[in-house]
Amino acid sequence: MRKILLFLGLSILILSANKTQAQTAIAVGPQTTTFTSMVRGYFFTAPTNFTICQLYIPSDASTGVQNIEVVRFTNGAPPAYAGTTNAFTSLFYINNYAPNTPIPCNIQVSAGDVIGVYGARGTNMVNSYGSPNYVTTIMGNNATLQRSGMQFNLNTQQMHDIWSEVNYNIGRIIMYINCCTPPSAFPAPIQGDSLACAGDIESYSVDTNGVGFGPTTYNWTVPSGSQIVYGQGTDSIQVLHGGGVTGQICVTAANSCDSVVHCFNMYKDSLSAPDSITGIDTVCATASTYSYTIPIDTNATSYIWEVPTGAQVIYGQGTDSVVVQFDAVIPNATVCAASANSCDTSSFTCFSVYTDSIPIVNGAITGAPTICEGDSGTYTIASVSNADSYTWAISNGGFVTSGQGTTAATIQFPSSGPTQICVEASNACGTSLNTCETVIVNEFIAANAGVDTAFCLTDGVVTGNAPSSGAGVWSYVSGPGAVTFGNNGQAVTSADVSILGTYTYEWEITNGSCVDRDTVEVTYDQEPITLGGADQEVCGSATNLNAVTPNLGTAMWYQISGPGTTDFTNSTVNNTAVEIDTFGVYNYGWEATNGACVIVDTVEVIYYEELDPAFAGNDTVICDFYFVLNADSANAGTGIWELLSGDTASFNEYDPNTPVYPTSVGTYTFRWTVSNGVCPPSSDIVSVRVADPDSINAAFSFTPESPVNVFDPVTYMDQSSGADYWHWAFGNGDSAFTQMPVYEYTFGGEFVIVLTVTNDDGCMDTATLDIEVYDKLIVPNVITPNGDGQNDILFIQTGNLESYSINIFNRFGRRIFESNDPKDYWDGKVNGKVVSSGTYFYVIEAGTRAGSQVYKGNITVLE
Repeated sequence: MRKILLFLGLSILILSANKTQAQTAIAVGPQTTTFTSMVRGYFFTAPTNFTICQLYIPSDASTGVQNIEVVRFTNGAPPAYAGTTNAFTSLFYINNYAPNTPIPCNIQVSAGDVIGVYGARGTNMVNSYGSPNYVTTIMGNNATLQRSGMQFNLNTQQMHDIWSEVNYNIGRIIMYINCCTPPSAFPAPIQGDSLACAGDIESYSVDTNGVGFGPTTYNWTVPSGSQIVYGQGTDSIQVLHGGGVTGQICVTAANSCDSVVHCFNMYKDSLSAPDSITGIDTVCATASTYSYTIPIDTNATSYIWEVPTGAQVIYGQGTDSVVVQFDAVIPNATVCAASANSCDTSSFTCFSVYTDSIPIVNGAITGAPTICEGDSGTYTIASVSNADSYTWAISNGGFVTSGQGTTAATIQFPSSGPTQICVEASNACGTSLNTCETVIVNEFIAANAGVDTAFCLTDGVVTGNAPSSGAGVWSYVSGPGAVTFGNNGQAVTSADVSILGTYTYEWEITNGSCVDRDTVEVTYDQEPITLGGADQEVCGSATNLNAVTPNLGTAMWYQISGPGTTDFTNSTVNNTAVEIDTFGVYNYGWEATNGACVIVDTVEVIYYEELDPAFAGNDTVICDFYFVLNADSANAGTGIWELLSGDTASFNEYDPNTPVYPTSVGTYTFRWTVSNGVCPPSSDIVSVRVADPDSINAAFSFTPESPVNVFDPVTYMDQSSGADYWHWAFGNGDSAFTQMPVYEYTFGGEFVIVLTVTNDDGCMDTATLDIEVYDKLIVPNVITPNGDGQNDILFIQTGNLESYSINIFNRFGRRIFESNDPKDYWDGKVNGKVVSSGTYFYVIEAGTRAGSQVYKGNITVLE
């Protein structure tokens, strides 16, 4: 009997007890109302010893999380509100517990204990209220549940400041006692074979790990007609199957709290014939092998295959797939299969197979034994009785154009040389050996007589293609006179005629059976007579050519050489007008053509560019013994200077911009002449007057004298000679153009004044003076009046002032020097005697156009 355990397709039924602990609930009465925001509960005096094993807040008012605390009061019941107590011990506390699950705990309570139970749902304290002073029963003893609570949120803090209100509603929290553990659901299916035959003895078991705790018993039931022969009451049994076998095998695991049931279905192990056989229906009797397969039957343990005589199962007997070898042609062959197990064998399902063998070709290929390259021919083979098709193969690039797969094929022969034709017959069993014949393919050489051509006069040449094999020959086809070939068996040979005109010749190539011909037309022409005319020189870009019209044929002008391009008004006219785009030397050809006869005569034409009018520049006056002439360069050809009047001067006569060095003052006259080939020359005259450079002299002075103060008006006095124009530069970026300007400096410093004077002849001269401008007084801080000539006196640099005073004091404040003259100085003496070394103090008042200013400071006198 099979011992394979099958679980697919089983119908399994599991009935289990509540997965929580079995327990006894302490009644708290029905809900009467609700309250939200602070925790409520009850307290009672324990009538007996007991253990609280679970706690649960009914979900009548809310399904939020559970928050519960149980305390034991240590100084009697809690006081009436608004009194409170903290004389208690916390026995159990939990918050945010799962909403719909009783909370396991283990709280030991002794008779006489005053116990407080408090709880509410959610984080906002939703209370389910019950009746005041509710009387309940604990293990057969009455106990009164009285209202108690605190004014805080039990979700965020534990119980404290507990009070009682015995005549108001209690908060409903259920206590559970007498807890035990029921069996858990089976962790795995029943182990055993779900298929059996009548009379089979099978074993069945369950995995007890995790089924439950405490005393556990197992009770098994089996299908009608089967019986348990061993193991009832344990987790493993043996069953003797009988009758119909089908039904359920179930096991019940139980303890004092609850039980759990587990079942699975049994089926009788019976078989049906295979639905179909898949495989090749046409086979070859040449010891070839073929695979055949039936669908898997889940009730079968093996499979039986039958094949005809002359075939054999070489692999897979007993499985759902076999390999069969056919050794001979078998008429009406079948392959059959049946399913089997220890209980049953199904009927056979059969599959028809046709057997065949490899075809054999007898006889030779018939067709032309020789043929010309590029031609086609038909070749045949005798029909083979069991052949399905025929395959033709041709060497040397040959190919079948029609009839491939049949006994007659039309074959194209594109390449010369020995070519083998082979054919083989085939069917599903294989392909016959090749049958072959050799055909000789002659090379086809295409004749090429060359291109139609023409020759001048009666001598000519014909040019055909020389064959690689075989031979070629020239022949005369037509023409107005007789022809003489140098050697008509050569591809290239002379062909001279007796009369001018057009002739036709044929070139024929023969190679075995391959022949090809080609013709060529040759014209013999008369030579024309003509002249191109005389050479020319032209001023400009246009002229007319003057050739002689030829006596025969046509003629045309064309440009042979030149720097640019020529435009012919009509190049076929002998005296055509022409125009060029670039001046220079051009050569033209006058080409007369009569068929193959061409005569060319050449003409040279030189084109000179027309000259622009000469321009020698503008008359001018210069104040130097050097100047530059500025003529326009010649647009073509060359230019030259001539000195017409004036003293001697040196210059470059061919440079339009030549420097000139005159020898004296006076007027010089020059002529500039440009010329280009046959074009008329052009001239222009320019005069240059050389003025005396010593005719002007720059000089000036200013007042007041340097140094001056800022904002002091300085008057500049021109002292130049020969000047007509003045330009003053004051050294600070400012300038003036009058002859006698007055100018005020706005900031101090040392400046260089530059006067530039110019006269009407363009002569120029410059003069410069320095000026010092003060924007403050300059007072030394040390003097050494020892008579050595260095730093002996105190001199104040002031510039030009409108008012001035200085007072010098000793360290006691006594004035020892005073003056109102800015040019005065102190020599370090009082009453003719040098003062003692030390520090002295000064006060200076200076007035300028910018206003008055007081300067104070000290000076050190050193002996």
